[in-house]
Amino acid sequence: MEHITKIGRQFLKEYCQLNGTTIINKSKFIQTEEEKLVSYFLRLTKRYVILPNFELTHENYCYFLPQHRCDSHKCKLQTDHICHKKKRETEGECDFLVIGDDFVVILEVKGLCFQNTEENEIVRLEGCLKRAQVQRSRMKNLIKSISPKCNVYEYTLLPQISRDDLPINFKTDDTVLFKENLESIETILNDCGEPIQASKDIAEDRFLCSLVGLHSINQRGKWDFSSQRIRSCGTTAQQFKNNSGNIHVI
Repeated sequence: MEHITKIGRQFLKEYCQLNGTTIINKSKFIQTEEEKLVSYFLRLTKRYVILPNFELTHENYCYFLPQHRCDSHKCKLQTDHICHKKKRETEGECDFLVIGDDFVVILEVKGLCFQNTEENEIVRLEGCLKRAQVQRSRMKNLIKSISPKCNVYEYTLLPQISRDDLPINFKTDDTVLFKENLESIETILNDCGEPIQASKDIAEDRFLCSLVGLHSINQRGKWDFSSQRIRSCGTTAQQFKNNSGNIHVI
């Protein structure tokens, strides 16, 4: 556990600026449906740390939750039992973690289109939202295990669907966001809590260092601190044009 925190601290010290939002992107590819959300993140005027494509293995998840329960819908065991995935298997993932001063927002982005209210479309949407809820729950459990007092907010974003397109039972779920909510993403974050203070040394925040450390380790359990990896991240981010001068993407 300590080595993960140390990795995150070193990364933050060397590569993250003092002011403005920092997006730490370790993937060469960002899905089309996620690009739209990133374009709104680039307009943020306050300080957050954003981790896209956050993914961790069973081994790394167990550093913080060694006795977590199996929740796989494919598992054939009927009774409650400890998770039995292999150490290199993916345990948890989410599209974005947005970290503020005293809170984390978990965001799942689903590129689902909804064309009519036929039963098969409803079933498909329900299944999509249920899977997203399971992913969010895993992330929330992880975050709470690292920092029990942290406020955690969970959302599933449907950037191609308008709220008015859906039946009434889907409109009452406050954890589901629609394409019209993209314009108010900064307001949503403001309502969750305070941004990271400009004077704060984020490399001294143990909780943040732990999340960044987890974000930096690949599925082979390795962490590449080379300039090549950083350049790769930077190149990936160049597809998003930053006009504000207040966003640091690596």
